Amino acid sequence: MQKEFKQLSLGAYLTWQPLVVGLWYRGLPISKVENVRNKNESAIILVGLMHGNLNMGYSFDYTLSSLGMATGGAHEVSLVYNLQLNRNKKPPLNTRVIPCPDF
Repeated sequence: MQKEFKQLSLGAYLTWQPLVVGLWYRGLPISKVENVRNKNESAIILVGLMHGNLNMGYSFDYTLSSLGMATGGAHEVSLVYNLQLNRNKKPPLNTRVIPCPDF
């Protein structure tokens, strides 16, 4: 949320080692900004591979708004190397740990 503009991103990842797939939605069709209804913005798909500390991924944003696919959508390639720093330290017992997505 930024001033009157609101956006919702909702999605999930599914992992079958070493393959990762994801599906996301971005937009907020029930909200209005200056009496104009926010449109659906995009549907996003992700495909990735995990190998040790290295993650490689490709995602594509399929445009759902009135712009349509005239924009060509958006392509993203990611290359992530996870550093294993301080992995031997355990959090305090009263701390709830929520793992972050790897992509």
